Amino acid sequence: MIKHKPFLRWFLFAMLTSVGIFFVGREGFFETLLERDFTNLSFVILVLFGWVSAVMGLRIRKVGAWVKTRNGVYDRKGNLVDPVEVKEFSTIAWFVAALSMKIGMTGTVWGFIAALIGFMGIDINDPVAAQSGMSHMISGVMAALYTTFVGLVCSLFIVIQAYHLDFSIREKK
Repeated sequence: MIKHKPFLRWFLFAMLTSVGIFFVGREGFFETLLERDFTNLSFVILVLFGWVSAVMGLRIRKVGAWVKTRNGVYDRKGNLVDPVEVKEFSTIAWFVAALSMKIGMTGTVWGFIAALIGFMGIDINDPVAAQSGMSHMISGVMAALYTTFVGLVCSLFIVIQAYHLDFSIREKK
């Protein structure tokens, strides 16, 4: 039997995610995000994702070291384990996944409001003013779409990790 199997599964997921982040970053996604997302909510979501992922790895590593016996579940030091402690972080991870979605949707609304504000008081017959308003609208829509995208992707990846932690705990019980 493979030792630390839950952690190795999480590590594989984390490495694949890191490779994806590397290639997306190499294509200039983060520079574009910094330039286009004036709300900066995408970076809040990315920081939450990084924090949850790191702590998730530590929790899954802890679960992987558990040993199941007839008398209960023990950690590698021989102490009886209370799965509720680790399960509590799973609840936090599920909350952060939902929060990431909500922050992304907040950025969407903020971006669309900013896009519509760009058209207030513009004389449509003036081509220079209309072009300026259109540029402002596109900026708001870009911010809206970027925050939505980052919120959705990070939420999805947090949910996958939270499900994996829950599965690993059930597997050891």
